[in-house]
Amino acid sequence: MMNVTRPLVTIGIAAVVGLAGGAALCSQPSKAEQGFDEKGRVVNLKKWFATLPLRLNKDKAKGFEALYHFWITGPKGGHWWVRVKDQKAYVSTSVPKEKPTCDIRVSDENWLKIVNGELKAMTAYVTFRLRLGGNKQHAQAFSKLFF
Repeated sequence: MMNVTRPLVTIGIAAVVGLAGGAALCSQPSKAEQGFDEKGRVVNLKKWFATLPLRLNKDKAKGFEALYHFWITGPKGGHWWVRVKDQKAYVSTSVPKEKPTCDIRVSDENWLKIVNGELKAMTAYVTFRLRLGGNKQHAQAFSKLFF
């Protein structure tokens, strides 16, 4: 499991390392290294979450701060914490000291459908396939920040 406490994402030979002046990209990860298949569909959630900071829309993140806890059940699932702060995103599999502002609980099958555009998050929510805790506006903001 990857444990990230600063802007550091390592996938294969690709690394994004937080530096004083911002992030320096050593090598842009391929789509496969980011968890996508040849058709552009997300297939690997571990890689997808690990490279999530690369997909942050910094303009939408301006002035926004949140700590998300994703609890994804199933064989492809796990626990991920995503912090958005100071127009940067951080991903960790370690439990943070503070309480998340938004909890998202969903099966791996349904989360893959959501991120691949096959299931709308609102539909998943109203049909109890996705459960939210905490600030629901933060949950709505997630798609604007990363998609």
